[in-house]
Amino acid sequence: VETAVEAMKNGAFDYVTKNYKKGEPIILYGYSMGGVGVNQLAKQLKAKDIKVDLMVNVDAAFYNTPYF
Repeated sequence: VETAVEAMKNGAFDYVTKNYKKGEPIILYGYSMGGVGVNQLAKQLKAKDIKVDLMVNVDAAFYNTPYF
């Protein structure tokens, strides 16, 4: 069963990878639980060699999910 965070992350990943044009900056912003989702999204993008230029998390909690 997919969690809400996984569903959000996977939908965002599909959108970014389908619409990304090489060289364009990627800026991710997450508020509260959205911050957890963008952290996971950044890890997925990094695994595909897509650079995240800026990631902003506001009031987000992380549970052993470092980006770097």
